[in-house]
Amino acid sequence: MKTLLTTATIISCLFLGACSNSNTSEPTNRKTTINEDITVQEFKALTQEQPGIILDVRTPREVAEGTIPGAIVIDWNGDNFEQEVNKLDKTKPIYVYCKSGGRSSSACGKMESIGFEKIYNLKGGITAWKSEGNETVTN
Repeated sequence: MKTLLTTATIISCLFLGACSNSNTSEPTNRKTTINEDITVQEFKALTQEQPGIILDVRTPREVAEGTIPGAIVIDWNGDNFEQEVNKLDKTKPIYVYCKSGGRSSSACGKMESIGFEKIYNLKGGITAWKSEGNETVTN
């Protein structure tokens, strides 16, 4: 009887230990990626507070109509989007936009999957940017 009780106690302890919510086996240096949609006002504020890379992912025809000042252009629909975007510094905040926010959202997802740390998508794209009276430039 004593042996049965001892065995039951050991099994209970093992079971409780296995079910504990201890995080000691998880790595402590895991990077947290930020990937969020932001408004025009947030876009303007963040690009001032946390300078980084402004990325226009529109087609050359769309870009000819004007870009946000300081933006670099890598066409989401181009054959070499991933190759070109991989050349950018993945540790800097990256502010992405397209015409209305759809392609840039897809681009942000792709960039998150290849290791970018801080990605911000401009909700409404350059259309929202212009509708609020903000400056665009042509090259």
